[in-house]
Amino acid sequence: MVGRASTPGRRGRPRQAEVARLAGVSQTTVSLVLGGNKQGIALHEDTRARVLAAAPIVLFVAIGILLAAVKLPGAIEALNPLVGAVAPEHPVVFVLVFTLLVPLCLYRGPLNVFGLGAGIAGVLIAAGIYPAVAVLGLTASYNQVFGVSDPTSTQTVWAAQYSGVSPQRVMLRTLPYVWCVALGGLCVTAATYL
Repeated sequence: MVGRASTPGRRGRPRQAEVARLAGVSQTTVSLVLGGNKQGIALHEDTRARVLAAAPIVLFVAIGILLAAVKLPGAIEALNPLVGAVAPEHPVVFVLVFTLLVPLCLYRGPLNVFGLGAGIAGVLIAAGIYPAVAVLGLTASYNQVFGVSDPTSTQTVWAAQYSGVSPQRVMLRTLPYVWCVALGGLCVTAATYL
């Protein structure tokens, strides 16, 4: 695997082998730490901390690779047919498709602006699929959903704890409203920049 680019595993999660290599531990240790160590095996706190720190680093490396990849010679030419084939061109279709994709910014999903969504935005801009301001409108619309409803965002967790409810309940109660806010942002983006 030397010289091979590190990419996240299925469903956007880092692979255990990559986390183990970065943390300097075995895959078994990674499995124990990330699985909650239900067996009660004694692990040094330093080892546990290295594994917990390595997992998001592997994912961020993958995001960085995606952003760096679009700068490589020939990358845009190679990506353009693929991205161009799936990216909606008509403003109404743009609004409909990206409104339906709103849930993909939740739970640190692939359209989350603070994760892989930044890489995808970079590809959309670099490939010339949408103007940069339109991608900014798209990501800002998704950020409204993330900022209010995502049960993995810090502010949602804090607000939920303060209110005495679960973050998932906050998501279920607020998602219909912020989905409409995202729809509004996408409509303004499409009308103004597409």
